[in-house]
Amino acid sequence: MFEKFTPKYKIGVLSPGRIIENGPYEFYRLAPPNVMRLLIGVGLTEFSSEDVERVFAPLDKYSTKLMDRGIDSSSSRAACRCRSSSAWRSTTA
Repeated sequence: MFEKFTPKYKIGVLSPGRIIENGPYEFYRLAPPNVMRLLIGVGLTEFSSEDVERVFAPLDKYSTKLMDRGIDSSSSRAACRCRSSSAWRSTTA
């Protein structure tokens, strides 16, 4: 009865900040029907190596939360944009 309203695909996203402003709105304006986006704000407050290390320490916990919700794929903006200082040095050396 409600099959047409349930998502067929779920995309999990880790977002660096605590507040997720217009991302969900923009996603649903562009996404096809029956696609759901699950967001977790990891709470990055400043772009420093210490804060990046702090928010990525429980990365497995965040991933488990997304997997428990049955995501089909994931996209981690946080992992792409925020690197610890040691990882940044190794990629730029």
